[in-house]
Amino acid sequence: METTANILKSARRLFRDQGYEHTSIEEITEMTDIAKSTFFKHFPNKESLLLGIAEEEVGDVLELLQDEKFQSENTFGKINKIMIRLLEDSIPYLELTGRVLFTTMINEATTESPFSKIRNLLGEIVQTGQEQGEITDDYSLIDIVTLLMGSYYGVLFKWLEQGNTLGSVEELERGLQLVFHGIKVYKIT
Repeated sequence: METTANILKSARRLFRDQGYEHTSIEEITEMTDIAKSTFFKHFPNKESLLLGIAEEEVGDVLELLQDEKFQSENTFGKINKIMIRLLEDSIPYLELTGRVLFTTMINEATTESPFSKIRNLLGEIVQTGQEQGEITDDYSLIDIVTLLMGSYYGVLFKWLEQGNTLGSVEELERGLQLVFHGIKVYKIT
């Protein structure tokens, strides 16, 4: 696992500094100080590194779930924290994140993508929120999760479209607030 983590760390750095297209497996193995055969024991090709990087992002989110503060949040707080964590992980590697998104979407038909794991996790939280009366059941679980993920994708695509001009996490938070406003249950007293 340590070797895998080191390969991914080196790949991220090289992809960020040189771009994905201009980074070779040889450069990654050199930076990681491993043989090419060792690389191929962990990753079948360069594209598979993108999936590994996305899996690390999922790992960061799963780690967040163990935090005591996270557990004490209401449904909207949990969703907000997950989405912000995803965006914060993406910011240093914006171009790479865009490539990871497209690669995982293309490969999703053959494997469960890291982003489908995030969607499933959000689905569980939304379902619990609906059961607890925090989130309306007027909309399907799938529609709500699609809007939540769409908020994340929308901010990333906007930044990519602007030529790596980064905005702020607040852009995502504003989008999430719009979604939350639409799905929140309002109790008449």
